Formats: sequence, C-alpha cells, structure tokens
Amino acid sequence: MKNTLLYYLTIILPLATIALAAKYHFISSGEFVLLFFIYVFIYRPIVDLARLNAKGVIKSVNFRAFRNYLFFGPVHYFKELYLPWKTAE
Repeated sequence: MKNTLLYYLTIILPLATIALAAKYHFISSGEFVLLFFIYVFIYRPIVDLARLNAKGVIKSVNFRAFRNYLFFGPVHYFKELYLPWKTAE
C-alpha cells in the first residue's frame, strides 16, 4: 500500500463508519466501544504494518514486530506512515 491516498482512505473510512453508526443509533454505546478498540488495537496496527512492509521499511512481519509496534510504532515510523514524500536522512 504505497499510495498515500489509498492509505488515508483505508484508515479513515472504517473509523468514520463506526462514528456515524453510533451517531445515528445504528449501534449501541457498548458496540461502539468494542468496535473502537478493535479498530485501534487490531485493524490499525495491521494496516500500518502492511504499509511499512509495502514501502520496504520493515522486512518481515511477525508477532514480535506487531507487539512492539502497538506501543512504539506510530511514533517511530511517523514519517514513513503519514508523509507522502521521502525524507532526507
């Protein structure tokens, strides 16, 4: 998933769908909390690791990388995940 627009759509649309479903009372508050936790702790790390793997930042995805990513990944890989241009190092 190297395309930045596709990545942003992939991370925003599910969250917007959950929020709108809660706003219009299609789901209860308990279901909202459950879906939100699934989004934050399962869906987003998988999508982010897939993007990092596609961009070649990480070479393999295993449980240890997934576990470490949950706590430190978004901060450590911020430039690679969210900025569409390559940064000079």
